[in-house]
Amino acid sequence: MTVLIDSNVMIDFLKNSKPAIKQIKNYISQKIPLFISTISIYEVYLGIVANLYLKKGIPAKVPELLSIYDSFLSNCGILNFNRQAAEKAADIYAQSQGKGISIKENDCQIAGIALAYGITEVFTRDEQDFLKISKITGLKFISY
Repeated sequence: MTVLIDSNVMIDFLKNSKPAIKQIKNYISQKIPLFISTISIYEVYLGIVANLYLKKGIPAKVPELLSIYDSFLSNCGILNFNRQAAEKAADIYAQSQGKGISIKENDCQIAGIALAYGITEVFTRDEQDFLKISKITGLKFISY
């Protein structure tokens, strides 16, 4: 088993969310390899910098969170949004549109990465989109 951690879970982890921390600790205790996508790295980094530095005006918190984030990333595999992932993401998006189903493009990209790299499960808080993705692709997910 391998797990791709979605952006929203990583953000919750940084906010000390008990459900996110509990599940991540569960994966670690079972020695399940954890991965994060370059899409999520972008989203989380942007969230830290934009929300704390620009919106909330507390730039002193940014280095602290980035340090925690960097430490977490050093224990994860990082998966790139490559050509195969892009094609799989486009297939998911196209199939959903063809069925009249709306799925956020970022979630299609993250799912495309998971499928391209053979990830068996996505850990996300976005149950709505990943349920739709699962019906199209069979990709498993866990949510809280």
